[in-house]
Amino acid sequence: MFNKLLLQTSQQLQHILGDSALRDIALQLDEAIDRYTAARTAEMRDAGTLNGFAFTSDESPPSANRYCGLRFQITYVYIPIFKAPSEWERHTDTFPFNLERHLTDIVHCPSKRGDDVLKVMEKQWFTKGLTRWDAQNGTGDRGGENMGKAGIHSIMEASNESYTGKICCAHLSWRVCDAGIRATRGSRDAVSRRASRVAPSLQPHVGGP
Repeated sequence: MFNKLLLQTSQQLQHILGDSALRDIALQLDEAIDRYTAARTAEMRDAGTLNGFAFTSDESPPSANRYCGLRFQITYVYIPIFKAPSEWERHTDTFPFNLERHLTDIVHCPSKRGDDVLKVMEKQWFTKGLTRWDAQNGTGDRGGENMGKAGIHSIMEASNESYTGKICCAHLSWRVCDAGIRATRGSRDAVSRRASRVAPSLQPHVGGP
């Protein structure tokens, strides 16, 4: 009898404190935060105080074997919450708004085409109550899905005249190095091998930043 009671207690604790229970709680908490943010965005939109948002986004191919074949799109949205105009004069050294950063749901993106990537990003924005017409600024690398006539920035500029696309500063040095390697007719592998011999801790990440 005692052993049976002990087994039941152990199973109940495992159900409450086990990995699956913690994952379920994390998912429920994430959904609750998304619903709250979306509801507040709707209130701001109705009140005329929604001043758009900015975003940063890039792909992140997972390294774990169980995710083989997937391509994750990682997107952050930045929502400025402006203070009352009567308080603006007090902000001589700071901006008169609070900037909120939200990590959106991580979504598999099966394509590198600009329109396909944008569809995935719109799903991510929608969980926060945002649409492409609310976007005022977007930052990414100079990958094919971002640049060119069919890139994300071009599509966004056609949708919203006030939209501006930017390149993140971390990618500038990477692109400069790319241009330098091509100009010297070198290769990424050769540069990587030399760097590993000179300073292993400074070996460049040849797959991108």
